[in-house]
Parts: sequence; C-alpha cells; structure tokens
Amino acid sequence: MALTTLAQIVGVNVRTARAQRGLTVAELATRSGVSKGTLVGVESGRSNPTIETLNALADALAVPLTDLISAPATSSPVVRRGAPVRRPVDQQRAARMSHSLLTEVWHLRLAAGQGVEREAHAASTTEVVLVHAGTLRCGPIDDPAVLNVGDSITFDASCRHCYQSAGDGDVDATVVMLTTPQGARPL
Repeated sequence: MALTTLAQIVGVNVRTARAQRGLTVAELATRSGVSKGTLVGVESGRSNPTIETLNALADALAVPLTDLISAPATSSPVVRRGAPVRRPVDQQRAARMSHSLLTEVWHLRLAAGQGVEREAHAASTTEVVLVHAGTLRCGPIDDPAVLNVGDSITFDASCRHCYQSAGDGDVDATVVMLTTPQGARPL
C-alpha cells in the first residue's frame, strides 16, 4: 500500500518504532500519556494527531519528531560506488545509531575463494556492510548481493546470511551490526 497521507506515514512510523522497542499499544499509551484509543487511531492512519500528541509519542519512543513524520526511504538497500551524484554534494545516511541499540563494528577479511555462512541473529538485528577491497557476495542466503569496492548493503540479519569472496582477490570490509537488546526500553 502506498503511503499517500501524512496520517498514514505517521501511523506506520509510530507502529514500527513501537514494535522495534517491544512495546504494546497499552505500554506506549502509558509512557506517552496518550490515550489507547487515540494511539490506535494514530497507528491505523485514520486520525490527524496534534503536535502535542506527536511530541509525546516521540519522547516516549526516544526518537526525533522528524522520524515520526518523515516518509520511509524508498532507496535500494545496496549503494553502488560511483552512482551518479545529482548535486555537487550528495550525502546519505547509511544508518542511525541510537542509545537503545547495541552496536558492534567488525573488520571482515576473507581470502580469495573463501566464505562463511552465519546463523540468524536476534529478530531486531540489522547489518550494514561496506567493501574496501575485493568483491563480496553477502546478505540473506536466499538473496545475496554482489558488492565491489565502495559498495554497501543494509540487510535484516535475522535470517541465515553469508559472506563470500566472489572474485580473484581477498576481501576487506567493515560490518556494522545494530541490535535492539531484548527487553530494552527507551529512556
């Protein structure tokens, strides 16, 4: 379903942020001071919340207000080195790190022709991979991407995934793993 109204965008963003934090509707209602009925209307995209309601929800979810009112990104999870720049300066956030996330940064090295498969991580784990040298096939086992130097990918690591050297040379990459710890609640 295409998100066509601000109310729909806010609804999806609030519902997603609440679910990522493991909160029920009742728990978020209590934390924010917003009635359960109002919260259900907001999450369904059927109501137009006031700025006070949005601020209360953003505070309770520990996210900037802009996260609740911004349309979700529609870009591909794979970013290719040398992709055309539309403006003299182009920057894109690859990932946002928050106090409620466990963040690990790994340096990955694979010898030519080598690879490894990894079991699924926790349901709330995302990996961001940036290739510095070589050609790397990585991502979910059923749909890995082939990345060259300067390419990156962001994927849900709650499924089996792989890292494989896909070229003649060694691979050098950075892997950032972002996990919401089980039972974590925003401050």
